[in-house]
Amino acid sequence: MAKKSRTNEQWREESLETLYRSGVAVFSEKGFRGASLDEIAKLAGMSKAGLLFYFDNKDKYLAHILRRIAAVYIDAAIARAREEKDVVDRVVRFLHQQVSYSVKNQREIILFVLLSIELRNAESESGAIIAQKYKDMRDFIEEVVHEGIKAGRFSADVRLRETSSTFMAVHDGILLEWVRRGEELDGSELVRVFRRALLASLFPAQSRTAAHKLLTFQPEIANVRGQPVRKARRASDQ
Repeated sequence: MAKKSRTNEQWREESLETLYRSGVAVFSEKGFRGASLDEIAKLAGMSKAGLLFYFDNKDKYLAHILRRIAAVYIDAAIARAREEKDVVDRVVRFLHQQVSYSVKNQREIILFVLLSIELRNAESESGAIIAQKYKDMRDFIEEVVHEGIKAGRFSADVRLRETSSTFMAVHDGILLEWVRRGEELDGSELVRVFRRALLASLFPAQSRTAAHKLLTFQPEIANVRGQPVRKARRASDQ
């Protein structure tokens, strides 16, 4: 029986998937300014004109990649965390949803964190996406902490803005250190240390139940222990 030929939509989906993988590889290694569309197109096995058929310019191309990463890494993690009724569970679930994604998508995490620095003052579509998604994460943390304070679960003297910014700083720092030393570090232990830091900053000293919950929570992540994040290979090694 003759094989069915692929439809135009299937060709499009396959091309976009290839461009996504190639873009992540090059942008995560060389940043926005250092990345060349010619190099990305070559890695994807197509011409630069073929790439520009889908995206008008480099900024729109990167914006497409960032939206796809953010949809799972940030948006889905927040949505899943908000399903939890307890404020402690929301914070912990958010953490572990992101870790689950990071285990399998190291380059995407490198890309998102590093470009948040490179594009922090850029007037571009991709820079605006990163700025908005980091704001979404900070707003989520502030929302949960505020609710926890009102409910008496968290210390009344916790400052929302400083707490959310500290959370994001530690959050990104852990991810980068995991990438830098992935062969040496245990991802699940890194997350446990992060939880201890949260405990120290959020909970009243007498809140033993919440403290125990944070320290003993077991994430729904398959085999995080023993699966270190490996350093991203150069795009030329693909």
